[in-house]
Amino acid sequence: MFRPFPLAILLFVAALPATASDAEQGTSAPALPTPTVRQTTLPNPVADPIVLVNRSQLTPVPKDGLVTLLPGVIEVRFPQPEISFAWDPVECRLLFVWKGKAITDLVAIAEGPAPLSATVGTFGAPQFFGYRFVNGVPEFLYRLGRLAVEERIQPSPDGATLIQHWRVHQSDFDVMLALPERWKEAATCSEGTWKDGFIKIPKEKAGDLALTWQLGKAPGLPLLPEPWLKAIASLPGASPKAPSPPAKTDSSAPEKATPNQ
Repeated sequence: MFRPFPLAILLFVAALPATASDAEQGTSAPALPTPTVRQTTLPNPVADPIVLVNRSQLTPVPKDGLVTLLPGVIEVRFPQPEISFAWDPVECRLLFVWKGKAITDLVAIAEGPAPLSATVGTFGAPQFFGYRFVNGVPEFLYRLGRLAVEERIQPSPDGATLIQHWRVHQSDFDVMLALPERWKEAATCSEGTWKDGFIKIPKEKAGDLALTWQLGKAPGLPLLPEPWLKAIASLPGASPKAPSPPAKTDSSAPEKATPNQ
């Protein structure tokens, strides 16, 4: 199981350049009730093998190629608004989000490569250093090749959006943020411009990024794997949402990434 390692966190933080606090930068999110955080094993709703590429190399994969369980994932549950998510310390990325108490009420599932994986300087498997709490919210600390990353995720007070906040350090090039094309109309970034399926962010702005997901505009879920459907079928009140086929690729010209309000 992956847990916070105090010494590793201290070494990680000590290696980072000095930065202003959230309050000094004016980017601190409104205070929310403290979430419940635990490491656990959850059933796997992720069908895209690219999302779990590192897990598939570390653990035996069934003959059908479907990972049924996700041991060691970090589950974060906010009591108000009732929004929860699973974050993977192996892949160092957000895996899925649900509303309410039941994990079956999925809102979003990870698709495609990790968000920062297209940035020059990311290589090899991610290295997770643990997490610390910032205003009661867990902040995940990890390295992607040369890049040192701080990431935290929390909903807006009304539960309408989920805000994913990154600080990317030691990048010598612009940051390329990869997002599923079908989320393009429902996600806005505080910096950068859309280009060829990515949000391109100047390296000077990479130290303070906020990606806002409009949950009310979320596209339909991708196809859910058979093991997930079987695993949740016996749960009380289980009523998994029907998946929607992926939207067609939008080949329109690049546009400015809409700033957060």
